[in-house]
Amino acid sequence: MLSSALYDPTAVVIDGPRSRASSCSSTVDPTTVKADEKPLILDQSALSKRIHIDDCPILRAFSLAVRAGQHLNRQLLFDINCEQQKHWRDPRVQRQGEWFKSAQLTVPPTYYSTLSPIGTYILDQGRPAQTSHDVHDADFLVGNCKDLERWLLNGTGDKLFLLRDSEWLHTRPVTSGSTMLQELQANGQKELHIEVQQLEKIFQPNKNSVEAFPIHEVIKSWSIRDQSKPPLNLLSLKCIDDGTVPWPLAKHCNLLNQAAAFSASTAHSAFYATAGKQSMEVLSKAVDLQSCMHFQIFGQAGAISSWHMDAIGPYTYITLEPNVVGQPADHVLKLWAYVRTDNLTEEERDKVRADFKRHGEGFRPNPQHLRVISLVAGDTLIMPPGTIHAPITITDCLFRGGMVMQKKEMRRSIRAWRYCSENGHCTNEDQPRQTRSILDFFRMQVKADPVACGYIGKDAAAEFDEDWRKIAGESLVCRCKGSCYKRRCGCFNSTQRCGSKCHGGTAKCDNPHGCEAGVL
Repeated sequence: MLSSALYDPTAVVIDGPRSRASSCSSTVDPTTVKADEKPLILDQSALSKRIHIDDCPILRAFSLAVRAGQHLNRQLLFDINCEQQKHWRDPRVQRQGEWFKSAQLTVPPTYYSTLSPIGTYILDQGRPAQTSHDVHDADFLVGNCKDLERWLLNGTGDKLFLLRDSEWLHTRPVTSGSTMLQELQANGQKELHIEVQQLEKIFQPNKNSVEAFPIHEVIKSWSIRDQSKPPLNLLSLKCIDDGTVPWPLAKHCNLLNQAAAFSASTAHSAFYATAGKQSMEVLSKAVDLQSCMHFQIFGQAGAISSWHMDAIGPYTYITLEPNVVGQPADHVLKLWAYVRTDNLTEEERDKVRADFKRHGEGFRPNPQHLRVISLVAGDTLIMPPGTIHAPITITDCLFRGGMVMQKKEMRRSIRAWRYCSENGHCTNEDQPRQTRSILDFFRMQVKADPVACGYIGKDAAAEFDEDWRKIAGESLVCRCKGSCYKRRCGCFNSTQRCGSKCHGGTAKCDNPHGCEAGVL
């Protein structure tokens, strides 16, 4: 059951005579909404184009089901599908499409002009994602926290989930885009740097557009509000607020937290096993993983990312924040393009991954698989491991989010992790420095109870061991020619054991965290 608190009879406007289903929202009694349960209300003033059901066959079929069923859940899903269609036709989206096309004419080419064809392709060939009461047919699922918990416990783990829960949302620390700018300005005189995706830079193959930028320069560039300059994307902003994780994820998806704790414990072991300044440095680097488990990203209108997977195969969750507290939700709009594969056969999924591997940033997914979810302020999107996606920022957008892993979906995560480790051009993230210690923790879990980790069948354990070796071998490789301790080995300084490709396989390894041969 979906919460009645999510139902808003004013959220969908269906234009008149072309649709005989235009009055379908009246089939639900709005008095079923409790007085203390306030739905997320979308302001229609910014959305001048209305939706004709006859233009959208899926909505026409859905409206017939609503009229026949007289059921709150189906009405809610119908309303959400109308909302997705409406945002797809939003004038702001159309203007963004025009910007993408004009940016491609830039000479010499910039990072933005090389990314713009991706945006053009998404807006020309994609289609708005639609949900359904039938899980198999749905492009994505939607519900409140209780629905999310049921999905985590009983679902197949391969669907995007749109979380709309006003009760949970009101328990989170309040922030906004304007608040973030004020915080940046307060630090503007300090010698601080922020990781910025510099899309105005001249494009250079095999080089990243991300660089550390002085904070006062970021503020100066942010003030330019026209299309004369490509947008900024502020990355890896530290998120120190507690309570931003949806409680079902915190409750049932704590595997990554446990791995981080294990990684930190190995650093403590190294501290007691050695002495001096170097040991303190090792300890200070032990929690690198935790820095990417919670994040904030603040993008200007027009920012876009290339097609990519998230590197270590996590469930990624993001909550879109308002730009000004109290503004209507749809004053903020972000499009989340992704390749839907849960409805494909394994052979078809392999083909999608092979095409992505072959083309990388030049990937052009089959339009039949290309879906786009629109997000407004207050929306939280949970994305499963291995999802190929490319977000587009229609308005200035601040989102807070993070990464989690679920034990029962470990196999799905590990398979996605291996794919990214072997195809670095398919992700925009580096491997965590503690990769091997994380994998060793996962290996202990699989050995103790493979079924609980999603490994079922006689060949499952062998599959994990093969993935374990491959991922570990592709992570940080030291090139020590002598001692892995005395020469300040990179693996040792990152609080992990040496791998199969370290020190050419010739040097005697005295890394206190161990070497791969010691854990086989």
